[in-house]
Amino acid sequence: MNILKRIREAIENDALLDDAVFEAFAQELFSLQQSGPLGGIHRPNMEPGTGPFAVSFTPQAAFKYVSLWPDDGKEPEAIFKTSGTSQGLRGTHSLHSLDWYKWIATRGMREFLYPEGIDSFPILALLPAPDEAPHSSLSRMAQFAIEDSGDADCCWGVVAEQIEAKICIHWLERACSQRTPVLLMGTAFSWVHLLDILREKGLRYPLPAGSRVMET
Repeated sequence: MNILKRIREAIENDALLDDAVFEAFAQELFSLQQSGPLGGIHRPNMEPGTGPFAVSFTPQAAFKYVSLWPDDGKEPEAIFKTSGTSQGLRGTHSLHSLDWYKWIATRGMREFLYPEGIDSFPILALLPAPDEAPHSSLSRMAQFAIEDSGDADCCWGVVAEQIEAKICIHWLERACSQRTPVLLMGTAFSWVHLLDILREKGLRYPLPAGSRVMET
């Protein structure tokens, strides 16, 4: 069984909650990375054995200045980029496959966001859809949540970088009238813009009991 399958099995069995198991996987992954084509990218002044789990790490700035993609002839399924607001450079994270991201994201949301006994949510994503923002990992995560929920009343509240007030208000009206838990997710700035719109219009929407709000 390869290491990815073993890690997935460990996650499913909650084995990674054991620090010794986590550290063993971390060391094994680190060794694989060091022996690969990107082995020289780890922080030079942090030798193996000095970190919290006995491995050195890749500095965050590396994603801005170095192509962290092995020359293995394969094309990434997705390329996510940071906003670039801090230094004017956009960090880039390329993924061979979205399978792991989708599995981890939906598993985490079901564990930490879903109320007990609830299997699906109407979702309002205060984000652009992935076809409008293909390099946004947040948009892709929201897409995973919508697909995993399977509820028909899910929608995107941001179009062309603007809050779609009518879409959001109609969704909120439906959510409050149906009295079933809903999920709203979005960035802090999106929340600010939506709340400003609601305040200007004098609108308030008490969400149904059990509803969840996720701010990123």
